[in-house]
Amino acid sequence: MAISEKGRRKILVGEVTYLWWVEPWHDDAGDALHVVSRDGQLHLLVGLGRAVVISTGDRFGSRTGLRGPWRRFLAPFALPAAVTPSVIRALIEWAISAEANLTEIG
Repeated sequence: MAISEKGRRKILVGEVTYLWWVEPWHDDAGDALHVVSRDGQLHLLVGLGRAVVISTGDRFGSRTGLRGPWRRFLAPFALPAAVTPSVIRALIEWAISAEANLTEIG
């Protein structure tokens, strides 16, 4: 899945480049952060100021083959209203860690 890089910020974590951007949430409940690996395997969606991460990609933590319905996980911290590269890096490192404590919620 090709992701447009126009208007997106890049961050390198390990040897993988991720794109991230903030846009209005679809239901006008504030802003949402998108984090996507260039290959599209990891795609995270997080409402800013919230502690729930929605995964819409194939991979999350040690889990693979997840594509399909959105899966919601409890994040280890709430994302602040203004994100920085260090916050993005911490979110990605948690989301790709095989040892992460992943709590899926309904």
